[in-house]
Amino acid sequence: MAKIEEEDLEIFDEVPQSVLVEYFRLQNRLDWLKQSIKTSLEKGATVERGDITAKLQKSMRRSPNWKTFLAEIVGDAKIAEITEATPATETVSLKVDIKKQAMIKKDDLT
Repeated sequence: MAKIEEEDLEIFDEVPQSVLVEYFRLQNRLDWLKQSIKTSLEKGATVERGDITAKLQKSMRRSPNWKTFLAEIVGDAKIAEITEATPATETVSLKVDIKKQAMIKKDDLT
């Protein structure tokens, strides 16, 4: 996927409702496409030859609670000290919601 440069974006002073509705419409379409492809592959479908591939990728992961195990060895105070000394990592993500009382028809989002 190509990186989108800021100069290629439309920057709004106020994000219009029509853009947010379009966001939800596209997100719903993408969710539908992803589930359709995944279910098709799970049921044995093949992928047409071409430059783009799709496959199911399965993974297994074990996540023991290392903090609990380490606390038994070094104690809670040392865990607190390590945690406090660890710099926080900031992440920024977009969260778009429809208010419960919003009068947006479901058909507008599909």
